[in-house]
Amino acid sequence: MGDCVSQCDYNPKKKTEDESCPFNSLYWNFFDGQRDKLQSNFRLGMVYRTYDKMNITVKAGIREKAQSLLDNINAL
Repeated sequence: MGDCVSQCDYNPKKKTEDESCPFNSLYWNFFDGQRDKLQSNFRLGMVYRTYDKMNITVKAGIREKAQSLLDNINAL
């Protein structure tokens, strides 16, 4: 990533907390929602292996956070 990330107020390592980067939950939510179409793509294997290792509670939190962001997209 470029230098712009170091100036960001969000924490890119957090997934569902208030200080988490909104792109983080949206990223994982997108790949979860498009799994049927994308999981056979060789280049995306690492994405799905990483996602599959996540705790079920974390996955639920990611979906909830992403849906909240999408529902309130105009407030961002």
